[in-house]
Amino acid sequence: MNKGESLKTKSTSCWRCGIIVVLVLTAVFGYWLAGRYFVIHNDGVSVVAKQSLAFRGTFVDVRGWQLDDFQQHPALRAALETAGLSAPVRAALLSGMTPEMRRAIAPLDIPTDTRWLRSHYVILTEHGIAIIPRKYIKDGGNSVDTFLDIRSWTSDDFKRHPDVRESLVASGYIDLLVEMKVAEVGDYLDEMARSMQQSTGELRQKMKAQWKEIFGTENP
Repeated sequence: MNKGESLKTKSTSCWRCGIIVVLVLTAVFGYWLAGRYFVIHNDGVSVVAKQSLAFRGTFVDVRGWQLDDFQQHPALRAALETAGLSAPVRAALLSGMTPEMRRAIAPLDIPTDTRWLRSHYVILTEHGIAIIPRKYIKDGGNSVDTFLDIRSWTSDDFKRHPDVRESLVASGYIDLLVEMKVAEVGDYLDEMARSMQQSTGELRQKMKAQWKEIFGTENP
């Protein structure tokens, strides 16, 4: 083999080695990429490990997400919780609340992991925030209904949410239900008084009209 052929062989061999190295690095990078989430959130970009390898959903923008969006992506939420990155989920929690609820829980360190949210209620009352355990925890329960504003609830609302009512009673907040019932009874009595007053006025007018019709004079 002459010198030219030797150089050509070495060049071909180096080229092949280079291709192999590129392929290996690409495979390694692809494997690493498939095991990570790149999460864009309000505070920047975070890289967290996935619980299983998959290229789908590797790059996720969660800005503007609400809690039900995380409910639809349990793997992503679990990865964030495992990594201790609670800010995106907390931002989603707050985004779905009323301004009054956001202000009420702002000073509180409310956990954002799914298990805690599914096993507790955070309830805004006329007296402030009540954090209570749920009396009944359904399998795969919904954590979207964890935060409730019951200040304007009536008996009918509690009938539609018996789990909330029983959880309040079990946690010693029966006085809230008593106050609501007393207020409802008071409103009912006020309405009856107004109705009776109106009916009395209408009856008086009818009697005056009949008196004038019969006797031709105003009712004395």
